[in-house]
Amino acid sequence: MRKNHPLTIVQVNTADIGGGAEKVSFSLHKEYRRLGHKSILLVGKKRSDEPDVLEIDNRGFNLIKVIIGKILGRITGRQYLSFPGSHRIQEIIGKPFDILHFHNLHGGYFDITALPKLSQIAPILITLHDMWLLTGHCAYPFDCERWKNGCEKCPNLFNPPATFRDGSRFNWLRKKRNLSLSSPVFFCPSQWLLEKVRESYLKDFPAHLVYNGIDLEIFKPGSKVEARKSLGLPRDKKILLFLSNRGLNNPRKDPHTLIKALRYLVNRNLHPHLFPPPSRGRTKERGKGNSYTIKLLVVGQRGPSPDLGELNNFIIYRPFISDDEEIANYYRASDISIHLSLADNCPLTILEAMACGIPVVASRVGGIPELIENNKNGILVEPKNSEKLTAGLRRLLENPSEGEEMGKVGRDMAEKQFDIREQTKHYLNWYENLCYNFQNTKKI
Repeated sequence: MRKNHPLTIVQVNTADIGGGAEKVSFSLHKEYRRLGHKSILLVGKKRSDEPDVLEIDNRGFNLIKVIIGKILGRITGRQYLSFPGSHRIQEIIGKPFDILHFHNLHGGYFDITALPKLSQIAPILITLHDMWLLTGHCAYPFDCERWKNGCEKCPNLFNPPATFRDGSRFNWLRKKRNLSLSSPVFFCPSQWLLEKVRESYLKDFPAHLVYNGIDLEIFKPGSKVEARKSLGLPRDKKILLFLSNRGLNNPRKDPHTLIKALRYLVNRNLHPHLFPPPSRGRTKERGKGNSYTIKLLVVGQRGPSPDLGELNNFIIYRPFISDDEEIANYYRASDISIHLSLADNCPLTILEAMACGIPVVASRVGGIPELIENNKNGILVEPKNSEKLTAGLRRLLENPSEGEEMGKVGRDMAEKQFDIREQTKHYLNWYENLCYNFQNTKKI
């Protein structure tokens, strides 16, 4: 295969617009097209009007079979048994292609038994955005380690996709069997996830580290005053940004801890042990101290949470936003970005905040410590610890110059490590090599 020859690249994902995995595949799609490659994004649910995004229509092939499969899956715990569109990918695309790059294979649109046949058509890459392919049920098993030896007696049946019965052993064996027949190459956006792969049944497959990337021309520092003006946000408040799909209703983002910390911050006089006076030899910055007033800006939730009562007076709610330019403005309008999670891989919200020059307070889980160097470009706190979270937020609220310095360091790190163009180059190099090896193997 001639080096730098334009490729026909097919990516497969749950949707084109949605969470982090969707944003990664869509960003790569746009970059491949910008570089002159033919890029097709094949999705379970199409939400954009992009002409080269195609939907896998499972309903159009055998609707009754799909419905029965979903019902059986719900009752038995056996996941994604009947999605016939998965076996018609070549027909849906309608033209030859060089590479098949899969992202999330869960979400109710794809049947993994299609992988072995597809691997005979083109080389397969899989980017793992969570641990679903390693387990027999869930995307994040938290403290459970049954996935290392085959999954059984699953303690997380009510984690998405929730089920009434334990089918984890069946699912685990089904994944193992079909992946062993497909010979994919795996990519992980964090060293943490790469280590999990090496502890799983995938340990003998080739797996590599490629961090997620973002568009540094969109996510960049800018005027806080102008950003707040354009978004209709108050200019005289300290704004804490919490950007999460479903907002405070997303249990994996640990909203309980965030709400407790917010109560502490808005009722500082009731919690003197969390807000002591400055120690001797250290003075707060002039005009700061405990005089600040705050707003928690929740992006990803349409309206207030009724159970929060008067605390809603300190919260601004905005719905889910898919436009990157607008999202970047929310970062620029904020003083601190908060990313709490009970499990995570390489969250784009952290990378985006860093690129916009905003300090991040985040939980010390999963791949997050690979992105946040504690006290350098942000502050790491232990998950479920509202007092530690309060202390980290208080430190940056009372010492804004420290936050500004962390923001500068974060931007520098983003430029060096997390540029979408560098991520694109890594994948294109792998595509070239895999296509070359695939074609030579077919000739033998």
